[in-house]
Amino acid sequence: MQAWPLLSGRAGVLLLCSIDESNGPVQARPHPAPPRNQRILRQPVSTLEADRQEMLHCSAIGSNSCTERVHLRKAGPDIAGKLTVAIAVDLVLATRPNASTGIERYAINLFKAMREHAPDTVAFVDRRSTVLDGPNVIAVDGGFRGWLALPRSQAFRDVDCDALVCPAFPSSPLALLGKAPVFRIIHDDFPWTRGEAMNLRGRFLFKHCEAAMARRYGDVMAPTTLMADSLSAILHRPVGTIGNAPGIDLSLAPAPDRGQAQIIAVGTIEPRKNYDAVLDLAEALPAPWRVQIVGRRGWGPIAETWDSRLARHEARVEWHGHASDAALLGLYQSADCFVSMSLAEGFNMPLVEAASLGLPVVCSDIEIHRRVAPPWARFAPLSISAADLAAIVREAAATPPSAQDVAHYAHAFSWGGIAQALIGRIKAARAK
Repeated sequence: MQAWPLLSGRAGVLLLCSIDESNGPVQARPHPAPPRNQRILRQPVSTLEADRQEMLHCSAIGSNSCTERVHLRKAGPDIAGKLTVAIAVDLVLATRPNASTGIERYAINLFKAMREHAPDTVAFVDRRSTVLDGPNVIAVDGGFRGWLALPRSQAFRDVDCDALVCPAFPSSPLALLGKAPVFRIIHDDFPWTRGEAMNLRGRFLFKHCEAAMARRYGDVMAPTTLMADSLSAILHRPVGTIGNAPGIDLSLAPAPDRGQAQIIAVGTIEPRKNYDAVLDLAEALPAPWRVQIVGRRGWGPIAETWDSRLARHEARVEWHGHASDAALLGLYQSADCFVSMSLAEGFNMPLVEAASLGLPVVCSDIEIHRRVAPPWARFAPLSISAADLAAIVREAAATPPSAQDVAHYAHAFSWGGIAQALIGRIKAARAK
């Protein structure tokens, strides 16, 4: 497959043309819009129970006809006279097989919360995915070709949404040709500040395409104020703060089983995570301490040489790769300390997850960690020696936080609050 961008001078619209030799080009042909008086699920909330059999959904992921149960409703205010909106969430790339980094988990959890607070919300997912089901989930063709063609698919046109939310990946450029504004959540300034560590496709999608399309997004948000300020300067447009929360359901965690001299580090194997410091820490810790690492292989020199690096530390380090939520929760609950020596982060969801479960935390002394780490976190300079880091880790592990401190910290991170804030922004924009 070949891909290249075309920038229309008159419209200022980035078009991404993908050509597959076997199937031909994906054409950006205009489609007639459905009548504006036909909408999905616009009945008042009080009537949803009576009409639940007619709710938009595709509960059988992978169905050959995921739109066969789509039913249209008339637009209108709810029973209290408040504006209701039909929201579509693009999860096509976020639900591709074997994809479970922080941004994918963020996107899936956000949709689940939005579905509870705004029943008109639907999600488009990769039909090969098994990570999301239930009401209002529509399976479509996946991969980058499916992502690109989504706004021109019959399934998308049938929904006729008022807003398209892209909480993980940039929107398809074709979405900018439609009438529904795009609400984009960008998690990190990494593509601009450390983009040289990304592969070519990552830089093209997250840096060049994103920057070209950002001025045409209806709204741009970031999980933290720190990142919102940075992205606003980079993209030359306002960027709001929307918040973040744990990516997995912490209520499913098993009972803690600490005291086994275990350290846990979580994150994709890529240069920004600074895993060299973690591997050196493993060697500096006395027996029987071991380091458990969870994260898929990513990019950059460390990913390319990861196997040989692990082989040098195999007695002290265990790599779990892409772990299931249940496995990750078990590893959190059997660890004595969470460690993150990242060079940079957009938020660091694993740190918040670990802290919300009551783990002692040792992390690099970078600005984002100062903002999101718990009060009991211990901060280590990036220049710290492995021996000194090992001493801090052992000290932290010996002084766990109180249950009261953990409960207070965890309360600050809520998917429901994030969903309500996003829905509020969409309604405010719609009402203008």
